Amino acid sequence: MRRAMRAAVMTAMLLVGVSAAGAQMLDPSTGIMVDPMTDPYDYATVASGQPGNLSMEVSEQQVAQDQKDMQAQLEASQQDAINAMNNAPDSDDSAETVPSLPPAPKTVKPAIAPKGGKVAAGTAVTISDPDAAAVVYYTTNGKKPTAASARYDGPIVVSAKEKVEAMAFDVNMQPSGVVTTTFKVKG
Repeated sequence: MRRAMRAAVMTAMLLVGVSAAGAQMLDPSTGIMVDPMTDPYDYATVASGQPGNLSMEVSEQQVAQDQKDMQAQLEASQQDAINAMNNAPDSDDSAETVPSLPPAPKTVKPAIAPKGGKVAAGTAVTISDPDAAAVVYYTTNGKKPTAASARYDGPIVVSAKEKVEAMAFDVNMQPSGVVTTTFKVKG
């Protein structure tokens, strides 16, 4: 009984002395100081030899540190983006780095038959093109044919002196060159 009494007195003296001094106590499990006035539950737990219930306080500290880390990463990535934009080549320089495509091939020139020269009145002149996708346009007025000229869809009948010019157009290629044949009617 004497021993029990002595232990109780020592414990009481320790507790009275600590609370009277208003001292803080270090939680050995977390390394954080606990104060009996602001956090009595954690203080009593640590005083009894148990680890304190500081999980909420620790997580708030961790969240604050994580926010600082994220802010630093965001600022670094923003600075990287600014540096990349400042070091990017001018738009004139970037055109030099883009490879240019080779020009599309030309459409095959159409063929006019007969070959021209003196022909009988009423001779049928035909225009052919080996490119099945090509459309042939022609003129008989001495002007260069364009896509706005007459579209060839059958023989042209020659009744006087005529100059037939034709050009083939394929949407996947450049226009062909102009083919010219002059006809004179025998008379």
